Amino acid sequence: MTRFVLLMTLALCSGACRNTGPEGSGPWASTTHPFDPACPSCKEIGTGEMAHVGNVRVLVDNTTDDPPAQWGRCMMSFMRCADGGGEYRDCVASALCPDACKADFARVLAGSTELEAEISAVEAVFLAEGGLCAFPGQAQVTP
Repeated sequence: MTRFVLLMTLALCSGACRNTGPEGSGPWASTTHPFDPACPSCKEIGTGEMAHVGNVRVLVDNTTDDPPAQWGRCMMSFMRCADGGGEYRDCVASALCPDACKADFARVLAGSTELEAEISAVEAVFLAEGGLCAFPGQAQVTP
């Protein structure tokens, strides 16, 4: 669970802190179903209460396939594996990420088997500004 919390914190920070380039840059596939703020294909996956906001509904749209959605699926599949106790290298290999991301992770890892090296490689490829597979767009928060 500690690894999951660490990665989620890093992912949220990296996504909210920068813009790595326009759509079509990096390893992400072209969008066929863009994000629609009206969210006609969204499904409610939960409700709750948040401080300073009040009651909230959590919606998900599994049809959106723009680069930020692809990055989210890539990172969530990796984190699901890591949180389940998987080795980082195996989790990257099985994640729903572009092959270019997996190859860059292997390049950065350079054959090391140390956990610290695996964490550093994940950060460098998926989370660091300028990483090949870092968050591919400006994070947006809507009321």
